[in-house]
Amino acid sequence: MAFFRRCLDSGITHFDTGPLQGGYGNAQVYLGQLLRARRDEVFLATRCTEPNGAAALRQLQQSLADLRTDHADVVYVQSLGTDRMDPAAVYAADGACAALEKARREGLTRFLGVSGHNRPDRFRHALEAWDFDVMMTPASLVSRHVYGFEEEVWPRAREKGVGLLAMKVFGGVADSKRTAKGAHLPDRLKQAGLRYALGLPGACAAMVGLYDEQELEQVLAWVRAYAPLEEAELRELEQPTRALAASWGELYGPRH
Repeated sequence: MAFFRRCLDSGITHFDTGPLQGGYGNAQVYLGQLLRARRDEVFLATRCTEPNGAAALRQLQQSLADLRTDHADVVYVQSLGTDRMDPAAVYAADGACAALEKARREGLTRFLGVSGHNRPDRFRHALEAWDFDVMMTPASLVSRHVYGFEEEVWPRAREKGVGLLAMKVFGGVADSKRTAKGAHLPDRLKQAGLRYALGLPGACAAMVGLYDEQELEQVLAWVRAYAPLEEAELRELEQPTRALAASWGELYGPRH
């Protein structure tokens, strides 16, 4: 809880988390200890990883209990690109979206979002299939060459007034089996990667995983010094980031 408090005291107010089933461990339980006293200071995001509506609603209710709050600010239908999140099930009358819409009407969340890492075609479809408020996808100097969310999905989302959030800005954890510290993106490119994500048209925020106070202070310094990448800088980064994309491959799952 001390690290969460340090983040909040440093001016970070958007906390993005998820349930145990989504690979987040006990993060919501720990964060709940802080929210119990400071909920009004936080914009809180959680997610549901179930395509079935009843299961998604149970998951949301458990998340809110873990977080010690009666509502989230946004709940994502998570990992839309995975096989188990079949769009036909997600958008069905008894699917996750219908259940979470009901949860919104009942005050359990303010906004409904969709997030995922791959298959941009599913996200183009999502924009037409459901009235989402928020969309979160990878948006990085490297993944743009593999998945292309920024060119293929984000423009349509902006047209519809959907809030856009960038994730995997540093590529994600390099070796999650050993430690949560360390990213795929080389250190020399991280500041440019953050500038790229924050400078994308329509970007509301960039979700950056923070392991310790050293990473917190570094990211805060970069944000405070933020300026969007200039075209000349982006051109200079084209070749090295394409080379990285070739080595990463379909890191987040199949593109199609």
